[in-house]
Amino acid sequence: MLMNQEKFKKLISDQSDLSKFDFTDLRLKNLEISSLDLRYVSFVGSSFENVKFENCDLGGADFTSSELSKVTFDSIDLRWSVFELSSLISVNFKKINGLEINFKKSNLQAVNFNVSDMRRCKFNYSNLIGVDFVDCNLAQSEFTNCEKTSVGFNDSNLYRVKC
Repeated sequence: MLMNQEKFKKLISDQSDLSKFDFTDLRLKNLEISSLDLRYVSFVGSSFENVKFENCDLGGADFTSSELSKVTFDSIDLRWSVFELSSLISVNFKKINGLEINFKKSNLQAVNFNVSDMRRCKFNYSNLIGVDFVDCNLAQSEFTNCEKTSVGFNDSNLYRVKC
């Protein structure tokens, strides 16, 4: 079932557990999403513009081939989530649990990761332009075959990072 923004807004106002829902090809704009269980949802091929996720569980969520612009993830569980083949522009990740997120073959531009656990994340074959990691745990993360321009790792743990 393809869902539009109005149906999505009604659904999130009616219930807080949306785990395993299929939101493939969803288009969301100018929206705040908070305190929802979105574990293992599919946002494959979706588009997000000026969207804020706050205090949500997005563990295992699939954002493959999605476009994210001016999106904020604040105090979010994103463990095992997938952003492969996605475009992230002006996206902010704050205080996230990002264990083993897959960003392979993605374009990240002006993306900020702040005070986040990013252990064992995969950025292989991605383009990183103006990406900042501030006070993040990147232990055992992988950045092999990446194009990196103006990437900062301020106060971040880089133990056994693969480049």
